[in-house]
Amino acid sequence: MRDTGADRADTRETPWDDAWLAILRAARSGVLAEGRPWSVAELAARLGAAPGAVRGALFRLEYQGFARRVDDDVVVLTQAGPERWAAGTRALVGMLEYAVRSAVPVLTADDVDRYRTLVDEADRALRLRSDGARSALLATLGFWVGVCPDVLLARFTRRMLELVTFALVPGTAWRTWDADAWLASSLLAATTGDRDTAHDAGHALARFRDVRVADVEAQAGLADGTLVRPPDLRPAVPSVVPSSAAGTAWDALLGAVRSGALEAGQRYTVDDVVRITGQRDADADLAVRQLEVMGLARFLPGNRTDFSPRTPSLDEWAENAAAVVAFAELGLRILVGHDDHTQVAEARAIVDQVRRHATVRDPRLTSALVDLAGWIADHVPDPFVRDALHYTHSRAFLLLDEPPPFRQWGVTDVAAHLDRAFDGDERAAANAAHALARHVDAHVADVRDRYGTMGT
Repeated sequence: MRDTGADRADTRETPWDDAWLAILRAARSGVLAEGRPWSVAELAARLGAAPGAVRGALFRLEYQGFARRVDDDVVVLTQAGPERWAAGTRALVGMLEYAVRSAVPVLTADDVDRYRTLVDEADRALRLRSDGARSALLATLGFWVGVCPDVLLARFTRRMLELVTFALVPGTAWRTWDADAWLASSLLAATTGDRDTAHDAGHALARFRDVRVADVEAQAGLADGTLVRPPDLRPAVPSVVPSSAAGTAWDALLGAVRSGALEAGQRYTVDDVVRITGQRDADADLAVRQLEVMGLARFLPGNRTDFSPRTPSLDEWAENAAAVVAFAELGLRILVGHDDHTQVAEARAIVDQVRRHATVRDPRLTSALVDLAGWIADHVPDPFVRDALHYTHSRAFLLLDEPPPFRQWGVTDVAAHLDRAFDGDERAAANAAHALARHVDAHVADVRDRYGTMGT
């Protein structure tokens, strides 16, 4: 398998970050009116930005709930609202737990010193109840996004941090002052490099989040519990992944890439896809977008249809595997206590398959674990968790030409935790994911050992 790590962009920053922030600031200040249609051309002219950067920025704004698309190149700028903010905070704390977990083993002494300074500043601001308390606390969260070595997880976490930072109207007061548990446990994780302490820090942040959200709920005059466990929300923008929009055009395009009819590193257009696959223009265009979202192609400078197939690296596969576990834990904890007995019975049946296949060392264990992640993705009510898990779940078997089998037969401990989780035990849901994370770490090490000579 060819190594294409060199062409891999660090997804912490994108070419349209400046345009994203410019549109958001202009909407907040009233320079760009909310509630009226804006075309890409108008926005580009108003902001002095390139149309391509504006399109990329609008896709992110739409995903976060700051814009609503009314036509291909026309949007209405909106407020995200407290419900979407609350869903974003829930997704953020779960993602941050695994950002901390992935970062603590690789922090440098300078990183730890820098984080200690941020913790001291946040602690001081919170104790003094100063106007800078919110910014100081958010800076501790932003630190972990910046040092997270898993760029896929960092990208999703950063999008949620952006949403949480900007979603509430400016008049919402900050009145939540006790973040001691988060600050202390996250600093301990940084100084010790201990992954279990990283999980403790994530759970401390989740408790802080519940207090903060309850206060915002009271300020907004909403009924108790409306925001702490927000209702199922429609996604701000439909997830463009093959699992939710698959069709013959996607199959034909993926087949052409896998067979070599479309070669990695070569330049193609949607017209080429139409010619090679025989699909309609609109279907081929969507399929190309899906291919790029999956990390199997990248768009090239020029017009909007130029792209190049690419072969993902083993590192990208490893990051995807870790992200699946992170998002699955968050989804499980949200789903604990679900009162739909039919759905819980479906989940228990999958858990029974995991246990049975692991006990007898049946290769179908891999499929059973993937099915479990798919079940969570299909049922979790948080749109951001659902989107992230659908995305990583869909990529699980696409990033390597020969997906490696999962041979960690000790995952019966995960099944035991899941049994209790589906009885309504949220702690058991977390324990199941933490145990699975350790097995996935071993799986990644096993795959690197077996496949590392393949040029990945």
